[in-house]
Amino acid sequence: MKLSFPKFSKPKTVLTSGILAAIIFGLALLVYFSGAKQESKTLRPGEQYGVQYRDPSEIVITDLGNGTKRAQDKRQNYSVVVPSDWNIQEPTAVYDIFNFFDETNGCRFSSGYSETEMTLSDFIDKTDPRRDEFITVKNYSIEDFNNLSGKYTKFEIEETGYFESLDFEKNNHVFSISLGVLDGNREICSQELLQLAESLELR
Repeated sequence: MKLSFPKFSKPKTVLTSGILAAIIFGLALLVYFSGAKQESKTLRPGEQYGVQYRDPSEIVITDLGNGTKRAQDKRQNYSVVVPSDWNIQEPTAVYDIFNFFDETNGCRFSSGYSETEMTLSDFIDKTDPRRDEFITVKNYSIEDFNNLSGKYTKFEIEETGYFESLDFEKNNHVFSISLGVLDGNREICSQELLQLAESLELR
């Protein structure tokens, strides 16, 4: 008795297996790159390098209805009042601070806690512009600022302009309200800095 076995075409089997493998590989690549593309869409600038972003609810801007608005940082627990026509640059990352711009008088202000745990005296010494050999400090003065039990620093740098800073310790950190003027009205900007400090509410 003669036995017969089904005959298989080896070339066709190999070809079919190759096509199947190619399809599976192609689908795997598609899933991988789709995931990578989706991940890149959700990442914000610097996030892949450890930048931590704020929750938008931490920043509150309120129109007070009298030509002013209150800028509140719930994360750092403070607020200041600024004129309604000032531009506000809100902090977006964890260590960002508020920046305010009085375009009319050429003043730029900033407020917030510094990313440091130094004492006030160490902070003042560390940030003294006269320590920087690459800039030219034309004048420098520092005095006590009794309203905030801190320091009031004024200085002018030939390359970058005129600056004032009110710095004091709060909750074992240094809080600063600063002013920068390039070609603006220094006298008006200085008055506005003091008004900004007077409106400060710390919690």
